[in-house]
Amino acid sequence: MKSIFIVKSGWSRRFAIVVSVLLGCAGACKASTTAVFPDGFLRYPPYNAFDFEATRLVPASEGALTIFEMSDSDMRYIGAGVRWMSYADYEKKEAEADYDGVEAKLWSEVQAMRAAPDGDAAYAAGKSLPVAIRLYIAGALDFHVAHPAKVNASQDGSVQGARPAPAVAMNAAQRVALNRAISRFQAIVQLPVAEANYRDVAAAYMLGKSLILRGSPGDEVKAQSAFVLCRDLAKRGMRDPLGLAVSSFGEQARLERALGDIPSAVALYAEQASYQSSQGVASLKWVAQALYADPTSMAKAERHPLVQRLLVDYALAINDNGILEDFIYKDYSTPSTHRHASPALYDVAGIGPILEAAKSWPLDEVAAPDHLAALAYRFNNLVFARKLLARQNSALAWWLRSKLSLAGGDRPSAERALLAARKLTASDSFQNASSGLSSFNAEGICHELIQLERARSEFQLALSNGLACDRQAIYVDNMGELSYIANGILTTAEEIAFVNSHTKGDQKDGAGDGLRSELATRLVREGHLHQALEYAEHYGAAYTDAAGTDGPEKPRSQYDLLQEYVGAQDQIKSGGSQVKRAQAWYVSAVLTRVHFDSIFGGDSYAGEHAAAGYPFPAVSPAEKNRVRAGAQKQHQRDTHWYIAYDDALEAAKLVQPRSQAYAAILCHAAHWMHQAPAVGGHKPAAAFAATYRLYIKNGAYVPWGKTFGQVCPQPDFQERKGQIHFPLFGYEPDAFMR
Repeated sequence: MKSIFIVKSGWSRRFAIVVSVLLGCAGACKASTTAVFPDGFLRYPPYNAFDFEATRLVPASEGALTIFEMSDSDMRYIGAGVRWMSYADYEKKEAEADYDGVEAKLWSEVQAMRAAPDGDAAYAAGKSLPVAIRLYIAGALDFHVAHPAKVNASQDGSVQGARPAPAVAMNAAQRVALNRAISRFQAIVQLPVAEANYRDVAAAYMLGKSLILRGSPGDEVKAQSAFVLCRDLAKRGMRDPLGLAVSSFGEQARLERALGDIPSAVALYAEQASYQSSQGVASLKWVAQALYADPTSMAKAERHPLVQRLLVDYALAINDNGILEDFIYKDYSTPSTHRHASPALYDVAGIGPILEAAKSWPLDEVAAPDHLAALAYRFNNLVFARKLLARQNSALAWWLRSKLSLAGGDRPSAERALLAARKLTASDSFQNASSGLSSFNAEGICHELIQLERARSEFQLALSNGLACDRQAIYVDNMGELSYIANGILTTAEEIAFVNSHTKGDQKDGAGDGLRSELATRLVREGHLHQALEYAEHYGAAYTDAAGTDGPEKPRSQYDLLQEYVGAQDQIKSGGSQVKRAQAWYVSAVLTRVHFDSIFGGDSYAGEHAAAGYPFPAVSPAEKNRVRAGAQKQHQRDTHWYIAYDDALEAAKLVQPRSQAYAAILCHAAHWMHQAPAVGGHKPAAAFAATYRLYIKNGAYVPWGKTFGQVCPQPDFQERKGQIHFPLFGYEPDAFMR
């Protein structure tokens, strides 16, 4: 995977390459290392996204169960291997389930059964089908007759969810149909495994739904048993293409809600969510909203561990108004979130109810003290937060301790706590958050550790820790901070020593290879061309561009590009024929124009950073002095257009004015000025006009002269008797030109 150290363009570039030459830092780098810490430095209140917490309230039960749900953009922290479907795929697979276990020659009977008006007619139409399939389709039609509307086991506004439909709403015919459905579903689950395999899971699921709908005495207990059977059958390997076993958690939980057993409902929804079910996550959110809107019900259920965690996690997620990239404490008494949420939790005051209730709980009855401490910290109740963290050893607990230490001015303790938190996330990856923190927050710990070390002027230590985080797929360099440290703060000698000791040029080490690649571009900027080749990437084809007026491109590694560029520079200096030097100047021009980022490392913003605008606020004087000392504007923003233009003019000087090569080189130079932005004192329109006048004055007529600066062939550098060949007639631009 390509390291994100190499940032191609956009906002990230503002931090990715900050300076070009830092060798003049010597005296300035010995300045004071005392940082100026702004009020509330690094006091961003951590939280995990609600879907992350909801899917981890309970561990997933043993036995793989199928998920049959459409994609949900709100589920960012799904587990590895979960594959959701598009709406089209969902409908297709749902339709295919009717034919599961049916020979193709009998599909017409399935279609006839589905078209029947009721279960009895359907049963008669499916005389050649296996008995389980025949019974199931007939029972499904009976259920539809009894309850035409689809059962919506989703959101309702109360803590106690309503049953799918009250029994009194059915007429006599519907009752008869429902009883037939129940009889048929019961018959399927009583069949031998060999006969029921294709429909036993679905039959147990529909039996539970049918019993709830009927609502006779004892039906609710039987329905619960049916849902448990549904899951047991699926875990034993019976067919479940529609993921009904996972859905059965929600159906049973809804029944428990209707019966007033909120803890049992939450436990079932949590099991459903543990299989990465977005429906389970949504149901937990609705229960939490309903509890906050009903203080009496909340008081009855809040001592249950899972309900406690649900209430705290919901409060944390719904009150998020921080920005991870800032990590600066904000006044959370003034809410800034614009997301719609439960009115009781729309602003920070919504945290109050659960915190006030929690103060009366014995500490040994708090289900997740570190999560509750995070909520107390967000509410600025630091005393309660410290009390909750007294015996906690989680990554979140240590992270909160670092924030509390910073709030008290104890920076050494804060750093020790951050290091402890970092250690507990060291085995995490994007999909494996064993520390209990999402990748979002594992990244946050890395960021804060780096920033705290930068504030102490421990730049190489900060870079080392950031590199370690990147190597475990916790990408801390998404804002270019590590690039900034390596290229903007360290001297060239320091960066070379760091790269030599921390990287090996291993293709499997994308993060380390990214540092090497950036060092290569730095060395090019400083004129150490052959040394740069030692650090360039040898693999990949990330630098391929589409064919354009500057020539056809083929996949090339950074090393390939640098080798060609260095060869061209050597040819320019070594002499030889004018033709060879002209060709070298032109190669240098094209590479500079097309592959400036890959060779030079992009445009430098050193001047801007030296004046003000550092990536984070707690900057030490040592860092400022280093950046200021190294702010030699070797390559300012977008000047590569003009560097390439100047190189092209050098090439034109070395060829015969009346040759094809002369006209083609000037055409490309003009084309670049046609595209270039105005930078500093450069005026691209004037340069374009001057280039055209130069061609008119010295060049020969060419067939493509009317589109000069727009359609340009490649220059022909072939030597013939000391002259560069120019085909006077029949020349056509290359096919790739536009």
